[in-house]
Amino acid sequence: MMTDVYTTCPTFSSKHFDYRQVTTKDAPDLLQAYSDTKSVPLFNSDNCGGDDFHYTTIERMTNAIDYWQEEYQLRGFVRWSILDQVTNLAIGTVEIFDRNAGDFFDDTAILRLDLRNDFEKKPSFVKF
Repeated sequence: MMTDVYTTCPTFSSKHFDYRQVTTKDAPDLLQAYSDTKSVPLFNSDNCGGDDFHYTTIERMTNAIDYWQEEYQLRGFVRWSILDQVTNLAIGTVEIFDRNAGDFFDDTAILRLDLRNDFEKKPSFVKF
């Protein structure tokens, strides 16, 4: 039986990565991804109110994470940190939400994946 992701946020593990709900303690690690000018153009910012996900200070990264946690409480979306099991560092995030927009993609689950640039081509990531 599937549980409501907004009642209990699940955690996941794969061969190389752990996935758990993002927390502000991830901010220093995630800043490496969200401040990287090679990574930012790959991030999908549709329906994000103009946010380009280019964060260059720990304060801005922490504010973004606070917002992501608020949206979780409002049942807007869920964002998990992706933790490299070798280093135990957050190397990116994955988000999912139900898009309600009255267009072709209405009532469709949208999945976002934001990664540090150096993990974009790692064979271990492709294998999940």
